Order: sequence, then structure tokens, then C-alpha cells
Amino acid sequence: MSEHKRLSTADRLAIAELFARYGHSYDGGRIDDYMALFASDAHIDLGGHIFDNPQALRTVAERRVQGFADGGIQRRHLFTNIAVEPIEPGRAQAVAYCLITSSDRARGEWRPLTTGLYTAEVCKIGGRWQICRLQAHFDHAPA
Repeated sequence: MSEHKRLSTADRLAIAELFARYGHSYDGGRIDDYMALFASDAHIDLGGHIFDNPQALRTVAERRVQGFADGGIQRRHLFTNIAVEPIEPGRAQAVAYCLITSSDRARGEWRPLTTGLYTAEVCKIGGRWQICRLQAHFDHAPA
């Protein structure tokens, strides 16, 4: 592999951590932290819901997270099998499987919602890895 196609261990860990931070921030209702994962010009496709403007994603995320909180619902994004491949210096592609679960505190119920594959093109901006493109393919549409 040519030198420009290599990623350091630190870069690979930082890229993989984007998935963990995605789940923790969204599921925890920390939308500012969630939005900080995305480049300002990110293109995001969440199961066919396309956002060319991260501000549009923010609006939807805030509404959904508030709706979950109001309904006593806790969502969890569980990412696994993360693989990272360099594209060029400062750019890489990462893929991960995801299991999304939902807990209804009032009913004491837990259930899996869907599984899927997240594919992200990530870029190093100002020394920090961010998501430039994200596409989520769900095995069936989560509610």
C-alpha cells in the first residue's frame, strides 16, 4: 500500500469513534455534539431521508429527540464491525453495522427496531475527523 493510502492507528481510532459519538450524542439528546460530527457541507442520507444542509438535519433531530423524551422512549444506536479504508490523505471511508433499539420506560418494554449498514466518507478538517457524507441503509424502516 502506498504511503498516502495509510492511516495511523490514532486516525483509525478517531474515525471509529465517530460512530460511537454518533450514537451517544443522538441517543442522549445532545444535538450540538451530534451536529459537531458533521462537516458544514455534509451530505446525509438516512434511509432515503436526504439532508444536503446539516441545519435541516438539526431541525429534524431536535424534533425527534424531543418527541422520544416526551414519550418516555429511549433509542440506542449500537455500532459494530467498523472497517476503515483510506481514500487519500485526509479522507477515508468507514462502514459499520448498526442495531437500533427502543425502550419504552412507561411500559417497561424493549425492542429492536432495525439493523442496517452505515457508510461514511470522513474528512480531516482542522485536525479533526468529521463526517462529509453519510448513507444509512436500513434492513427495514425504523418507526
